[in-house]
Amino acid sequence: RTEGSVKLLAVAKYVDEAVAAVAAATPEIADEACKLVKVEYEELKPVCSAREGMLPDAPIIHPDLHTYKVAPIFYPEKGTNISHHYVLRKGDCDKAFAEADYVIENHFYIPHVQHVPIEPHGCIARYDQDGKLTVWASCQSPYAVRQALSVAFDIPLNRLRVISQAVGGGFGAKAGTTIEGIVIPLAKRFPGRPVKMIYTREDEFVNAYVRQGMDAI
Repeated sequence: RTEGSVKLLAVAKYVDEAVAAVAAATPEIADEACKLVKVEYEELKPVCSAREGMLPDAPIIHPDLHTYKVAPIFYPEKGTNISHHYVLRKGDCDKAFAEADYVIENHFYIPHVQHVPIEPHGCIARYDQDGKLTVWASCQSPYAVRQALSVAFDIPLNRLRVISQAVGGGFGAKAGTTIEGIVIPLAKRFPGRPVKMIYTREDEFVNAYVRQGMDAI
């Protein structure tokens, strides 16, 4: 901390990842405060596709991936960009190919697809004076989001409520947490005062969940 400023060093995982957050009484004050945040980026070698990310010499995006808390149905591989390795074997493929009249091989690719719900992601978080947290979020799965937030912020479930009053469409884009992780730390600094954040349409395309792409051979 020098002359009222705070200097932090972090690695952004993707373009437009949140690196700082501002809370203010009005949008105008928040906008002016955001102008005081200065960010300097050192460009790193990017990984632009799943196939590229699996190459032995690919830059590792999450070096500590194997230490992350994940559901027991996921199996990340240490020292790689592979977040889940799943093997499905059924029947005798070699025998089936040998007996087939035709064997067709091809490469199929589907890019990420944005869901574009009518209502963008929105969230309000409020800490009560006794430390209980209430989150209003436009999420499809409030109980799953509650469980994820409980683990991420180490909050007992009996001190955390997630309320989903309006979703406005989701199609998978609002099944998990998105902006709650930005709003909650700000709300914690101001007990009793709600902190609200709503994505713009541009934010939806850049930062919100999308339908995963697929690369199949």
